Amino acid sequence: MANASLQLFLGKVGTPEVTWPRFGTARTDSSGAFGFVFVTPSSHWATGVFAGSVYIVTADPPAGTGLTRTTVDSVVVTAGRETAVGAVALP
Repeated sequence: MANASLQLFLGKVGTPEVTWPRFGTARTDSSGAFGFVFVTPSSHWATGVFAGSVYIVTADPPAGTGLTRTTVDSVVVTAGRETAVGAVALP
């Protein structure tokens, strides 16, 4: 879907979204593709305050579509590689 709004968070699945720090935002292009640049590898967060946290992507459709937000959790980012999250369906 073109022009969907995306956010990248780091958090623990099952905890309130207001507790997740936001690491980036993006919009889909005309073909529905999107990307976040300069994302820290997941392994960096394995210890310390963020231990047990995962990357979480939220996708909000453009206004007026009648569709709702969807969330993709447990996204793993590896240094030097593009991370695919697959197709994100907006219900």
